[in-house]
Amino acid sequence: MKFLLLVCLLSASVHAQTITGRVIDGQTQARLPFASISIAGTKFGTTANGDGLFSINISKSSGPVTLLVSYLGYRTKSEVIASSASKETIMVRLAPIDKTLKEVTVMPDSSLRVLLKRAYDRIEQNYPTHPIAYQLFYRESLKTPDNRYVFAGEALMKGYITGYQNTVEDGQVELQKVRISRFAGGDSLTNVVFYGGPFCFAADDIVKRRFRFLKGDMSRYRYQLVEETLFDGRPTYVVSFERKQADPKNKPRGVLHIDKETLAYRFIERMGREDSTSLNSRMEAENQSRAVYRLLNGKWYMQYITVQATSRRTTKKVLASVDLVVTDLDTANAQPIPYAKRLAYGDFFYNLPNNYSTSFWDEFTTLVPETTLGVSVAQAQALATNVVVAPAANVPVSTTSALAGGAISKKGMGRRLLIHILTHLETLSGLRYVPFALGNLPESFGLTYVPAKYRLRQQENARLSIPIYATSGLGYTINKWWSVGYRSSAVRDDEVFSKSKQLTTSSHLLLKRRGNPVFLKPTIGYYWQTDLRSAGQIGNTTRDVTVGNRSFRTDQIDLSLGSRSWGILASLKLEKKLKGQTWLYLDTGIKFEQNRKLVIYGREASGFPLFRRSNTNLLSQQATFELTELVQPDQALKNSLYTELGLRFSLF
Repeated sequence: MKFLLLVCLLSASVHAQTITGRVIDGQTQARLPFASISIAGTKFGTTANGDGLFSINISKSSGPVTLLVSYLGYRTKSEVIASSASKETIMVRLAPIDKTLKEVTVMPDSSLRVLLKRAYDRIEQNYPTHPIAYQLFYRESLKTPDNRYVFAGEALMKGYITGYQNTVEDGQVELQKVRISRFAGGDSLTNVVFYGGPFCFAADDIVKRRFRFLKGDMSRYRYQLVEETLFDGRPTYVVSFERKQADPKNKPRGVLHIDKETLAYRFIERMGREDSTSLNSRMEAENQSRAVYRLLNGKWYMQYITVQATSRRTTKKVLASVDLVVTDLDTANAQPIPYAKRLAYGDFFYNLPNNYSTSFWDEFTTLVPETTLGVSVAQAQALATNVVVAPAANVPVSTTSALAGGAISKKGMGRRLLIHILTHLETLSGLRYVPFALGNLPESFGLTYVPAKYRLRQQENARLSIPIYATSGLGYTINKWWSVGYRSSAVRDDEVFSKSKQLTTSSHLLLKRRGNPVFLKPTIGYYWQTDLRSAGQIGNTTRDVTVGNRSFRTDQIDLSLGSRSWGILASLKLEKKLKGQTWLYLDTGIKFEQNRKLVIYGREASGFPLFRRSNTNLLSQQATFELTELVQPDQALKNSLYTELGLRFSLF
């Protein structure tokens, strides 16, 4: 049976000890949500949850350590923790700053604009522009407005980015351990799932993505200097913003906390649907997010990100939540995650298998769940084990509880299978350049419609004025190394028509490991192609046209002569990931023809196909047409070359 442990781990392992605590106001005893906690002299850290609770692991052999706890508007406090400290929850009381450092004044728009522009221009100076390897704790959940959880999951994972100079990369993710709970009856509550959450350390890093409200655009946003206060002992500007001329119910707004000395963004809170995030573009809803940054060795690094979004796509609204904490990072030896271990951007976290291991999780710092989630876990565990528990309000959030994954309903299994199929589908759209298009069509010919003795003659070579084909296709990714696809290309003008269909298999070779990946995809497959050129028109007064054993009543038929062929193709495709599920590709290939037949097409003025005759009957005595003076072109390899440029889109 698979288990989900959604509260802090209180049992110590051989090598590590977990310290749990709560951060409160020293005067009012109010909880301080999302306070920053770090171990002095190290890169280790975590963040308190919305209830002010936190947990952090320390080494038993390291001796006493000093916890640094900070919160905006409060004085930073140091707490010395002995390696043999008891497992009881410690209370960290922060003293509020008596008053702001200076009286709040109205800063002129011109001065505030200069401040915001300087902060934006110094991003690459304040934030690392070298590769970073993160150790991350991730939590994802989905619940209804009445706090009924559909599912909740956690993961220990590694992340990698190339630095803050690259604003479009999605980052790389390796899942180390996953534990997921699908609550009883969750499948009946909603059919909403989302993806991309584990990539929020890059997708929702507001500074790295250069969200528009950071630029200080006074024509689009209204800014105001709220106060100047202390954050972690450093003077900090607090600037509010809101979008002008926006929907009042979903107006983009928020607060920027800018370090006065370095002009770095150290805490950002935003609400409303403005820039795309890992949840926003999928949920199409009101969302809010927070991003917290920490100063290490003269650079500011992302420490904590949370995103919440409410779906509007279904009749039953659901709240999706993502929390991510950086518990450690490496800048000296950061290496890209091996491709075979990378999580695909379109993988649904909901659909991942549990690989729970208590001994593994005990070694890592996790994020304490908020009260409602802790209560849901305790209640669900009680139901799973037939244990009578106290009412929900009396279930302590700090209780360690493991939740059985539970059986998945038939509806849930069907949905998981559908999700698996859809997440591996992809579409593409592009333009194919064929410089020698239709080079295999007859150079000249004579064609006679026998019953009426109409004789048509063509001597000019068939050409396309613009030899560019419109291409569309559908593909399916089997795994990280192989994919199959179907593609259709067509072009038409006044004189000629050409259409090609392909069925292919591609292997994937990773060329670029850092940042957004680049692949080389050797491809092989089969193709079917039809090439036609206009052969003239047949008209009559009786409106009866006989072709073979069939008669048609029409005033005029447009004739086309050409060929149908099939063969083998080979190509090399370069693909570069642009963002999310969008890829740019360049495909160059060659076709090796295996078989070819001459065909004649007839169409009414409306274009409706009346008949198609292959060359097997063209020259027989009963044939409707006679084909003479046929001059075929020399078979040239160049006639089979093509180059295609386009975009590929994964469905999820």
